[in-house]
Amino acid sequence: MSPAAIAASPRLTDLPSVAAPPVAAPVVEAAIGSDLTADQRAEILTLHNAARAAVGVEPLAWSADLARDAQVWADYLASSDRFEHDATIRGQQGENLAASFGYANPIEIGVTSWIDERNLNYVPGVPLAEAMSRATGVIGHYTQIVWRDTTALGCGLATGADGMSKLVCRYNPPGNNLRQVPY
Repeated sequence: MSPAAIAASPRLTDLPSVAAPPVAAPVVEAAIGSDLTADQRAEILTLHNAARAAVGVEPLAWSADLARDAQVWADYLASSDRFEHDATIRGQQGENLAASFGYANPIEIGVTSWIDERNLNYVPGVPLAEAMSRATGVIGHYTQIVWRDTTALGCGLATGADGMSKLVCRYNPPGNNLRQVPY
């Protein structure tokens, strides 16, 4: 643009008043969907996606819908002093649960414990049923995290009156099909 064109351009104060359209939040800053902070959500995604990258699986995206579901279940577990999977989501969402008491960071404790299941003699490259039969402990939390077909994650966290924190993470599509190879 030439200097003359710049000089001839109207100033903002010369333009007629028009109501500014509302500014939409960027997609990256989509609703969290739970009581987690943005930093907690980032920590959960970072831990999950580092485990997935280690085995060559695409990263997960945060789902506010899954997080809302997970928060409802975390609130229920914390208020009822229970610790059990939500039977109503079987086949619709995957779910990992962790409980911790007295830890400064229940997210790190929970997610790290799930990922550490890979150290229980997990055998990659075989159907999950075979991997489970060879493992020396529970590996289903880890395999849900790295399940190749899972694309979305949402989590909730609640602390009961007893001080016990309950972390619930939901996954879609769910993993852990016994006849399939996780990745």
